[in-house]
Amino acid sequence: VTYGFQVFLTVGGAIKLIPMTGVTLPKMCSIVPETFTWEDIVALHCNLSIPVNGEDSPLKGAEKVYLMARATYGGGTNEVIVDEVGPKTLMTKNGTDKWMLYIYPHEFFGIPAGVKIENVSFYMVNEDKSIEVKMPNGEEFSFPENNK
Repeated sequence: VTYGFQVFLTVGGAIKLIPMTGVTLPKMCSIVPETFTWEDIVALHCNLSIPVNGEDSPLKGAEKVYLMARATYGGGTNEVIVDEVGPKTLMTKNGTDKWMLYIYPHEFFGIPAGVKIENVSFYMVNEDKSIEVKMPNGEEFSFPENNK
């Protein structure tokens, strides 16, 4: 995956922005299988050992990680948010700082089968929700359907 981003340098107390494009960064989050629709059972994977902007994830070394997520449907006019900490959102540890959670989006969000889910976005938190891991710009991770 190739991202365009900005590097922030401090020069004599001033912040200087340096644009960089075409740089390939490791992905912190991914969806398996790569070819999917929101009608499928998918596994959301997060590798919290991957530094972002040169900094370790604040959830690196966490004992428990939870998935907070939202889904939109009905032409983007309806939204369901799952943001409780509990068995439903507890991710499974599958390696050092690697977490995953299988979801069937209709069941996970309580959206009736047959209703088209347009988008799913998510982020991770610790047990008391005092730490959140989102994209560097503060947005939730989001993946479009890839039904090739």
